[in-house]
Amino acid sequence: MTRCACKGAELSCIIGNIFTELRPPCDMCGGEAVTIHGITPTGHEATITLTAAGFDFEGCAEDTALCRGSGRQGAFMQGQERERKEPSEFNVIVKAKDLVKHTFTITNSTERYPKKYRFTLVNRIQEKAVDIYEMTLEANELDLRQADEHRQRQRLQAKALTYCKELLFFIELSQEMGFISMKSCEYWSKLALEVKYMIAAWKKRDKARV
Repeated sequence: MTRCACKGAELSCIIGNIFTELRPPCDMCGGEAVTIHGITPTGHEATITLTAAGFDFEGCAEDTALCRGSGRQGAFMQGQERERKEPSEFNVIVKAKDLVKHTFTITNSTERYPKKYRFTLVNRIQEKAVDIYEMTLEANELDLRQADEHRQRQRLQAKALTYCKELLFFIELSQEMGFISMKSCEYWSKLALEVKYMIAAWKKRDKARV
């Protein structure tokens, strides 16, 4: 559990951003405190219990980390707006891995994606996310000092950028077909766009080095 302090006006904004859908907190009925339970933009379940100073938050490590950053800024999602450092190859791979994990968390839910889409849409989405990770990992293994490996690295980076665009299409399609909410779509798209921008910057730096 994470205890967060905030003002009442800030709490309204935080609650509005922290859940994409609400669910009844049946196990906690009967208590004196106000409890809110639901699904966050990351696809996980979370619970907020209101306190005199703010609220107590219970959720996964990813949501908890974001929640800790909400505080006085008054917006849960601002935890994602960390200062942008120059993206390194290692950071790109880590972000691509996070994108894969989130993609599988969302698409493995049969409550969101009916089983009849398992071998069509869901498999395509998961494959695109994995392809992005594989392309970035393979590109990072190549030596810029070797002309042929440099060219191959540029090709892999270009492929990864294309896969990012394709994944973004599938995310948008999922929202349009009603499988995910708009907030889930925005969060998921943000993860994919972050990887896309980092790969583009990485590719540009590589080109300038040679």
